[in-house]
Amino acid sequence: SGPPPPFLLLWGGEFKTTQSAAQDLAKTGQSRGLQVELKTLDEVSPKDLVAGKIQIDGQIPVVLIMVATYNGHPPENAASFCKALSEHPASEPGKSELQYAVLGVGNSQWVSTFVKVAKMVDKDLARVGAQRLLPFEVADKNDCFDQSVRSWKKALFSMFASSPEQLIMEQETEQVAEVLEERLQLEAVASGKVAAPLTEHFLRSGYQNCKISLNKELCLQSTADSPSVRQILVERPDGTPYACGDHLEVMPKNSETQVMRACMRLGCHSDSLVVVKTSSGTEDELPQGQTLSIGDILTHYVDLQALPSQETLASLVKLASKSQEVQTLRQLSEVKEDSEYDKWKSKCLSILDVLEEFRSISIGFSRFVEVSPKIHPRLYSIASSPLLRGSTVELCCRVAQYTATPLNQQSARTGLCSSMLAAAESVICRVKEAPHMRLPEDHSKPIACVCGGTGLAPFFGFLQERDALRKQGINTGIVHLYFGCRNEVDFLHKSQLEKWHEEGLCSLKVSLSRPESGSKEYVYHRLRAESASVLELLGDGPKAGYFYVCGSASTLAKDVTNVLGDLLSESGDAIVGFTKLNELQDSGRVIFDVWG
Repeated sequence: SGPPPPFLLLWGGEFKTTQSAAQDLAKTGQSRGLQVELKTLDEVSPKDLVAGKIQIDGQIPVVLIMVATYNGHPPENAASFCKALSEHPASEPGKSELQYAVLGVGNSQWVSTFVKVAKMVDKDLARVGAQRLLPFEVADKNDCFDQSVRSWKKALFSMFASSPEQLIMEQETEQVAEVLEERLQLEAVASGKVAAPLTEHFLRSGYQNCKISLNKELCLQSTADSPSVRQILVERPDGTPYACGDHLEVMPKNSETQVMRACMRLGCHSDSLVVVKTSSGTEDELPQGQTLSIGDILTHYVDLQALPSQETLASLVKLASKSQEVQTLRQLSEVKEDSEYDKWKSKCLSILDVLEEFRSISIGFSRFVEVSPKIHPRLYSIASSPLLRGSTVELCCRVAQYTATPLNQQSARTGLCSSMLAAAESVICRVKEAPHMRLPEDHSKPIACVCGGTGLAPFFGFLQERDALRKQGINTGIVHLYFGCRNEVDFLHKSQLEKWHEEGLCSLKVSLSRPESGSKEYVYHRLRAESASVLELLGDGPKAGYFYVCGSASTLAKDVTNVLGDLLSESGDAIVGFTKLNELQDSGRVIFDVWG
């Protein structure tokens, strides 16, 4: 009854996943006539929020929160909010007029920290007297993320439907993915005009174009299946300090081959110019009023290799003229359990694959840019110490490989950013702090570092740092390096690690999962075999130290988490073990830096 209240949609995330989902939710709400304001969590004071001092047009808004967890910690744009909320005094249940709903964004491969921050925010808001509007929900990037976001959206909009007809519409419209709104207008301009490089847009956002002084292969590639891992030295962005454990945020770009492929399908020329007349209304939009080349937009803005979303496919339906193609696109746009899209996405197809398969689609350049996936920055752990490489940043980059099946033909492909870096002479990048990933302030403390493959990167920097400190006469604790490799071929930095082992800087423990001879071993096997020393490091005695993990969340980090929970348990009580592990993480003595 009555008009719906205004909504304040707050989000927090390190990457574009949470931001994009929040922007889509805000635009969908606004298209339904709802008043929705979008802000990051750190733009709001929890004290004022709970007290009802934050209003929209004189009304206390319903607060919707979408927040991710960054290696067990709040994202950078939510850290102040979370700290202030946790310190806010408790109050009687429901005392505040504030109504809220929280959606935790995460990846369940991060076993011990999955949606940890969102759970904390949800509990703390209830603790300070706010009224929970919907039960806490999760959107899992490892399992039906888009469907979970749609279900949450449906529950919200159904709750505030202004009529039975609108309620029916909310139920029906979620059976298929929504068509992306048409906002972007790119207007052709005369060739005599001068285009502004799109890279200048990134440079104004804090990125710098940095020279690469070394780019060499670290692995002996004996077969076609052998991994390519590059040692890359990037000139440090001017005026930007960094510490061991920090990341380098890299802006990828599409290859010239992919750009030409797109131009051929779209029937345009890469050197043709367009002016951005109307933007897309999102934070990562093209700069309005700028004259840009089509080639620049295709190179730096549209991700020509990423998997199209169901919303993208739904937006292509009306652009296809053949009935069979229309039917297939509609099926792929259906939102349901065990959908056709869930099966289709295993083909790892790109937007270009789709356009080449569905030849009857007729799409203009503006609409193509609007509905296509966008390029997002990638993070790489810095593999150096500023004490050794003051003017450069070292990376350890594995060239990602995968198989796509366009037109049911297998096609070997490489990752967008890693393949770019492998051949790059310069890169657009910036340093991104990782304050959770730091060496102990007490240099004498022992540490254990568990990693696999290029997960070695931050620990190579740790070892460089402690080596430099030792040479300054500072006492440093032993580094127990548990390093997982497939075989001797991808034993990265072997000679340097063995040298540090001989010098007593580290205790090198290498596990080979695919040895040419002998039995295979994973790092978690070695951890179990050395359980006594691991428990001493995790304990409170004289050998107490810090424990770091860097690698794949779905394999190494998951297995190590289970081993630690088991070792810390008492009489096989898993709850006790994982409770202790969470306490060690909260105190900063167990640190994860993992990827999906």
